Amino acid sequence: MYKVMLVDDDYPVLEFLNQAIPWAELGFHVTSLCQDGEKAFHIVQEEGAPDVIITDIGMPFMNGIELIKNVREINHNFESVFLTCHDDFSMAQEAIRLHSFDYILKESIDIDNMIKLLTRLKEKLDKVKQSSQETNWMIRENIKSLRNRTLEVLLNGNEKDIKDWFHQHKDEFYQKNCVPVLCFIDHYQRQKSYFTSSSLLKFAIDNLISEVLNKAGNSFTVAYKDSMFFILYFPETKNESLSLEVVRHSIKEINAILKRFLKVSLTTITGSITVFPYELSSELKFLTNNIDQRFYMNHGSIGRIGKEPFTVENIFVDYTDASEEIKLFIVQGNEGALEDAIKGWMGIFKVKQYDPQLVKSWTAHLILDMERMTHSMINDESSILSIINKKISDTETIEQLEYLFIANLKSMMRKLEEGQGVSTRPEILRAQKYVLMNLDKKITLGDVAVYLHMNPSYFSRMYKKDTNENFIDFVNRTKMERAKEIIVSTNKSIETIAYMLGFENKSYFLKIFKKYFGVVPNYYKLGTTKDHGDRNPGPLPVNQVF
Repeated sequence: MYKVMLVDDDYPVLEFLNQAIPWAELGFHVTSLCQDGEKAFHIVQEEGAPDVIITDIGMPFMNGIELIKNVREINHNFESVFLTCHDDFSMAQEAIRLHSFDYILKESIDIDNMIKLLTRLKEKLDKVKQSSQETNWMIRENIKSLRNRTLEVLLNGNEKDIKDWFHQHKDEFYQKNCVPVLCFIDHYQRQKSYFTSSSLLKFAIDNLISEVLNKAGNSFTVAYKDSMFFILYFPETKNESLSLEVVRHSIKEINAILKRFLKVSLTTITGSITVFPYELSSELKFLTNNIDQRFYMNHGSIGRIGKEPFTVENIFVDYTDASEEIKLFIVQGNEGALEDAIKGWMGIFKVKQYDPQLVKSWTAHLILDMERMTHSMINDESSILSIINKKISDTETIEQLEYLFIANLKSMMRKLEEGQGVSTRPEILRAQKYVLMNLDKKITLGDVAVYLHMNPSYFSRMYKKDTNENFIDFVNRTKMERAKEIIVSTNKSIETIAYMLGFENKSYFLKIFKKYFGVVPNYYKLGTTKDHGDRNPGPLPVNQVF
């Protein structure tokens, strides 16, 4: 709706115009009625100019011509329509000089004429509005493009590139001190799906952030990549503690408004106060080279860049213990204990601050070991590996990785409980669970038959018929898979591993291992490590596993 002010010292004319014309249907809204020019001008000074002023020319105190002249000195962005009782050519000339939209004799005013006039006036106002919006959009896009190009130069250019760029654009960039903030959109993949596209998500975030940054002077956002972008703050003071406090307050305000309107949060890492542009270039590169700092930060938190080296401890030293613990809870169907165990291990990683890629590798291998153990219905192992690798690689924080870890293992637990991919017979499933829970013991056909309250011969035939595999072969195959995991991830001796898996002597263990893998354990381990120059590297980094 366009706002309209009606001004005339003849009150019946005001009432007629206000009541008889269907303003709302035509796209207008009458905001004020005034009987003299002075009162009208006072309202404009207090409230700003409306979109349209329809005024009588001949009035006491301040006539219509004077009113429009005075308002034009304050604001040019409005339209005027003059009313008069006299067909005075000089008045018409004055109206033209003031760029009036029209000049109407009161004696010719009727509803139809006014509707036609207002229809034409709205068409003009719409065109002006559209043109203004397009111009503003082009200006914003040009500024955004310039800022993004500036970031690219600061991140990737050498000193000469930076010097040439800022000499070329010295009029656009006059700031001295700058605090860069690297921002991450939390749950980016999920949020992107909610907004149907990344561009729409970023557009919505950028608009809301701009409202907050307008209060902070020359601060602005610049695109980086995917879920990340920068906010550049240009504080008035060189005092770092004061500047960082202002930045911190602004980021809190940004997170509050994003949470309120978009249900989105940002995790941010704040750099140090720098001199624009050369020190800023170094600080931006430092921030982007240390984005892994975000991995251990809580969603929505504000951190300072202060890169501490990740621990050099071997993350795989307790891998066997973790695998055994988690396997036990999966086989038992104990969801609570399973979740607590996973959170416990992730808590240890967070405290010790392992390299995020190693944490992802550790998680990927444990998920894969559990997949094999539970005999997932997916028979093509390569497809399992690629799916797990993609999901884990996409996680950005330890919180997301923990959620994915728990969800995957609970899914395996449910498959095992339902017998998916194992057998349709509950006795077979119970027998296999028994094996998985007793890998450290010597397991015989008779032991399992007693456990199931079944005749050993009948159970053996039933197992073979249902799985196309002898039960003892299943026992040995399962133990050898476990042996392989221990051999690759630890430095335990062959005698120790044989004892851990319930074998009474090393020779029989070696014979069974060679049957399944074609070589004895020492050669198997050498084959898995010779390309890496390390006899016990643990599982490969997640981006190399597959």
